[in-house]
Amino acid sequence: MTKSRRCWLVALGLILPCLLATQLQPVFLRALGAVDGTFGLRPVSHKCAGITLTGDAATRRFPSADWEGTFGLFRVRYFVPREAMDRDFCLGQDVWRCLAERVRL
Repeated sequence: MTKSRRCWLVALGLILPCLLATQLQPVFLRALGAVDGTFGLRPVSHKCAGITLTGDAATRRFPSADWEGTFGLFRVRYFVPREAMDRDFCLGQDVWRCLAERVRL
């Protein structure tokens, strides 16, 4: 086996499981007791499974934009406004819970 072919096989061996793991997002969310959620950088809805940043830090460090996309079952959202927000931002998996569960927290 040539060296370049071995490199391609190793790359596929790493990338393919990562791509397949993204499709487990609904399972991960259900395990957290969530209704839904997106991965990326956006204001915290109810809970953050990742790094929480203040609104001022997020708007200073990241370019302002608003886009979202899907890859199969995996949902990604990037939302950073131009002006600072009072809300915290989630860099990772944002978790949305239903209102009844939020009141119990």
